[in-house]
Order: sequence, then C-alpha cells, then structure tokens
Amino acid sequence: MPISIEDSVLSAGENTNPEFIKLLAQEGNGAVEAHLPDGEPLIVVIVGPIRTWWGRLDSPEYLEYSTWREAVRTATIHAGHLVYSPHKAWQGAWHEKAQKVNDSAIINSDVVVVVTPADTEAVGTAAEIAVAVEHGKTVLYAPPADEKALRDLLSQYAGISQS
Repeated sequence: MPISIEDSVLSAGENTNPEFIKLLAQEGNGAVEAHLPDGEPLIVVIVGPIRTWWGRLDSPEYLEYSTWREAVRTATIHAGHLVYSPHKAWQGAWHEKAQKVNDSAIINSDVVVVVTPADTEAVGTAAEIAVAVEHGKTVLYAPPADEKALRDLLSQYAGISQS
C-alpha cells in the first residue's frame, strides 16, 4: 500500500502510524515518485553490509536492517534526491570486479549514507567509507532507528553542497 505524501516524512508534524518505517520501506520496493527539487538534487549513495547477511536473510536483525535501509532510500528519493543503492544495483553472484561501479558512484556522489547497524561487521562498507573520505565526500551515519532519526537524517541533507 503506497503512502501518500501527507503520510510521508516530508509532511509537517509527527506521523502517528507506528508502522510508518515499514510502510515507507514497502513503498520503496516499487517505483518511487520523486518530488523535483528547486535546484540540483544531491546524489546520495546508501551503503551498508550485504555479505554479512548471507545465510541469515530470514533473521529478525536482517529484516529490521533491510526495512530501515529501504525506508532511508525511499525517504531520500521523496525528498527530491537521486539515490544509488549497491544492494539494488547488482543482482546475482558477486565478483569484486563489480566493486569498481560502486566506487565510481561514491566518487561521483555528494553524500554517502551508512546504514550499518551497531555491532555489525561490514568490511566492504568500511572500504566504501574509505573511498568516500579519500574523495572528500560527506559521510553520514544512520544505523537502524526510528522516524525521528530518519527526519534528522533528511534535515542533514540541507547543509550539504553538490560536489
């Protein structure tokens, strides 16, 4: 069930639906209608562990993480920004040669959002953060949380300039 813009993180006030993050994540599994920004959109890369979850894709921890990651992605698109998500870019058997595409997205981005949960191993994500830092990109940390944290993340975009 798609959420309306009135129910989204862009509307004024708090959302009273306790399932808000889940609804936002579900919307992100289809096409997301973006609101065109007044100026040039930020290019946002959302990174987090992928390999860590192999063999645990039905765990409660993964479900919480993937729901949050999708909510962050969808809310960022709703806010009028362009999002690259490595977990959606490549599908199938992984090969390290493909990492060059993810690194290129980071190098050409304005901001990298790290959605790695606390106490979760994320070797590949650490390498992606290093690429971002090496190229002077803004790195924001947004581990799984709640609607307030999502609103806070979106508000941080306002202070970021395009590279």
